[in-house]
Amino acid sequence: MKMRAVQVLLVLLVAASLFAPLPSAKALPKFGHDTEYYDCNVSWVGSDIYDCFSHYYSGQQYGCYKYDEYWPCDGIGEGGSSWYYWNGTNWVPMSGPPCGPPYC
Repeated sequence: MKMRAVQVLLVLLVAASLFAPLPSAKALPKFGHDTEYYDCNVSWVGSDIYDCFSHYYSGQQYGCYKYDEYWPCDGIGEGGSSWYYWNGTNWVPMSGPPCGPPYC
């Protein structure tokens, strides 16, 4: 009797594994992204990096300025970059990099 129960259990396990859904593959994100944060003297204070496989961050995740750079994960197409300043409510695009002491 025990042998019959074991055989039935094995058949059920095999059958269940045949119809179990396969894990789905995850696609790469379309772009990698690097945000660098700077204080009001344009000194680096932190970064937040989403490369095409993982996420890293270091230092502060805020500042007076930020520099965003992105690139295609599949190597097709172009990336880009932009500077922004914080107006107290939103990040506002800038036409170029900020100028801070001792250069301005």
